[in-house]
Amino acid sequence: MKALLKGAAAAAAASVFATASADVVADFSQVEQTWGVEVSPDGSKVAFGCVMGERRAICVSGLDAPTTTIMPPSDGADINEFYWINNQHVFVSASFVERETMSSGVEDIRFTRGISFDTDSGKSTLLMRNVARTMSNTGYISSILTEDDDHVLMGGYKVNVKSGNARVYGKYSGYTSAPILDAAGRELVRVKFRERKGDFEVRDPDNRLIFERSDAPLQPFFVVAGSADGASVIIRGDGSDPEIGRGIHRMSLDTGEISTIVVDGADMTGAAPITDRHTGAVVGYWYRRHVSYQMFVDEELAARQAMISESLGDAVVHLTSWSKDRSRITVAASRPGEPTTYYLFETDPLALGLLGEAYPALAGKTFGQVEYVEYPARDGLEIPGYLTLPPGKSRQDGPFPLLLLPHGGPDAYDTAAYDWWSQAYAAAGYAVLQPNFRGSAGYGAAFREAGFGEFGGKMITDTIDGAAWLEAEGVAAPGGACIVGSSYGGYAALMAPLHDAGRIRCAISVSGVTDPIAQMGRYATYGGSRSEIISYWEQYMGDLYASEEAQSEITPAERVSEYTVPVLLMHGDEDTRVPYAQAERFRGLAEGRPWFSFVRMRGEDHFLFTQSARKTMLSESLAFLSEHHPAR
Repeated sequence: MKALLKGAAAAAAASVFATASADVVADFSQVEQTWGVEVSPDGSKVAFGCVMGERRAICVSGLDAPTTTIMPPSDGADINEFYWINNQHVFVSASFVERETMSSGVEDIRFTRGISFDTDSGKSTLLMRNVARTMSNTGYISSILTEDDDHVLMGGYKVNVKSGNARVYGKYSGYTSAPILDAAGRELVRVKFRERKGDFEVRDPDNRLIFERSDAPLQPFFVVAGSADGASVIIRGDGSDPEIGRGIHRMSLDTGEISTIVVDGADMTGAAPITDRHTGAVVGYWYRRHVSYQMFVDEELAARQAMISESLGDAVVHLTSWSKDRSRITVAASRPGEPTTYYLFETDPLALGLLGEAYPALAGKTFGQVEYVEYPARDGLEIPGYLTLPPGKSRQDGPFPLLLLPHGGPDAYDTAAYDWWSQAYAAAGYAVLQPNFRGSAGYGAAFREAGFGEFGGKMITDTIDGAAWLEAEGVAAPGGACIVGSSYGGYAALMAPLHDAGRIRCAISVSGVTDPIAQMGRYATYGGSRSEIISYWEQYMGDLYASEEAQSEITPAERVSEYTVPVLLMHGDEDTRVPYAQAERFRGLAEGRPWFSFVRMRGEDHFLFTQSARKTMLSESLAFLSEHHPAR
C-alpha cells in the first residue's frame, strides 16, 4: 500500500512538473517581437525588428500616415542589425550559412551581407552585388553619405543603394585599411598596418603622420569614431599594446597624443561610444553598472533623456535613435530582470507614446528577483555575479535547488538585465547563479587578466565555488547543483563535473566547446597565427596547450571516461561559431554510456534566435533536470 501511495505521489508530482514545465517553455521560448527601434532622419517613419514565422523581419510604419511595409526574412538568413540610410532606405545586415570546400575540407561558412530595403516599394536589394561573392563580410557601411541619397560607402567601394552595384572609391597605398569617415563621407584618418613587419601608422587626409608603432605583433588599436568638435578621434585598444591598453581613449588629430576620456569625473575607458548617425560624431557613452546605462555629453540629448526618465519612474532609459532635428526620439526602457518596452518621444506637442514591447505575451508577468552578489573563490578572489530567485520568492523562502549558469565568451559578462534563460529556470523553481568568473570583462584589467592561463582551471572552479557559497548562505539546497551553459559556458558545464563531481550533480552543454585545441586550430586556419582571435585564445589558455598532457587536461572530449554524472549535450548543426563537429566528436566518444544524452538541433545556429530552438533547448533541459535535479 505504501509503495502504491509512493508511486501515485511520484506520478502526481511528475504530472504537476510536466504542466509547469510546459508553461515555462511556452512563456520563455518566445523570441523578441519588437527590437532595435529606429526613427527615420526626417521623423516620418519608424523601423523596428519584428517576427514572421520563425525568423526575424523588418517592419516599417508611418508615424504621420497609416502605412506599413515589411521586409520578410529570406530563407536561411538571419538579420543582425539595421538602421536608416536616408528617409527611404534602411540598411540591413544579414548573415547566412553556405557549405564551402576549404583547404581543411567541406565546412559550413557564415557570410554576412548588406541589403538596402526600400521602405516605399518594399523592394530589397543586395549591396555590392557585383563584387560581394569574393568577400565573406559585406555587412557594414563606412559612411551613409548624408548628402547623397543614392549611395553609401562600404570599405573602399561606393555603392548604389537602388541597384546594389559597387565601384572602387578612392585610391590608397598598399596596406591601407578603409579610411575612417564621418557620416557625410569626409575622411577623418587613414590607418596602415603592415602585419608581417608590425609597422602601424595613422595619418590624416593630407597624409601627415599622426601616430606610429614599429614591431607591433597586432594592430595596437582601432579608430571607431570622430569627436563632435573634429579635433580628435575615439580609439579602441584590445590590450595588445601595453602602453595603450584595453578600452576606449581619445587621440588628438593634431599631436597624436592619446588620453583618457573623462566625463563628469568618471573614467570612460571601459565604456563604449554612442554616435549620432546623422554626423558620425560621438555624443555620449554606454557604461555598465549592473545594467547598461547611457551618459550623453550632448547637452540636448542629455536633457531629453532626463525628461523621459522622469516620466518613466525607476526604468532605465536608453535613447535608441532620433530624427535629424531631434523632434522625435525612440526610447527603450526596462527594469532589472524585466523585458524592454519601446516608446516614441515627441517634442511638438510634448508626448511619450507606446511603440511596442519586446515580449508582449509576458506583459504583467511576475519575474524572478535579480540580486547582485559577491562571493569568495577558493583562493580568496572576490567573484561578482547575479542571483535570480523564483518569482515572488526571497532568500527567506529557500533553500532552492541551484543551477549554475556561466556566460559565454569568455571575455564577456552577465548583468541584471532580462535574460530568458535565467528567468525560465527561475520560473521552473530554481535559484540561478550567473557568475562573472575571473577572466570576465567589465571589472577592470586586473580581474580579466586573472583569467589568463585559467581557461579550464580557476575560471571553472570560480563557478563551482559560487555553489558552495550559496549552500552555506542557505540559498542553495544541500546535495549539489547542476550547471548549464552555452558556448564557453557550455565548455564550463562540461569541465565542472571533472573538477568536482561531488558538488556538480549534472551538466547541460549547449553549443559548447568540447575540444578547445581543435577550435583554436580552426581559428589559425582562417585568421593566421598572428590574428587577433589567436592572441585572444592564447591569453586565456596560457601554456595549457604547451604539451599533450596539458591539452588533454582542458579538453572534455579527451576525458570522456572520467564522467560520473549525467551530461546533456545540445548543438545546432548549422553553428559556425562553435562548429557542430565539436559536438560530434564528444558524441562519438560518449554515445552509449548511461550518463550521456544528446540532442541535435537541426537547422539551428549558435545563438538560438528562433522560437523552435529555444523551445527545444528549454523542453529538453527541463526534462533532463526533472530527472536528475528536480525543482521542488
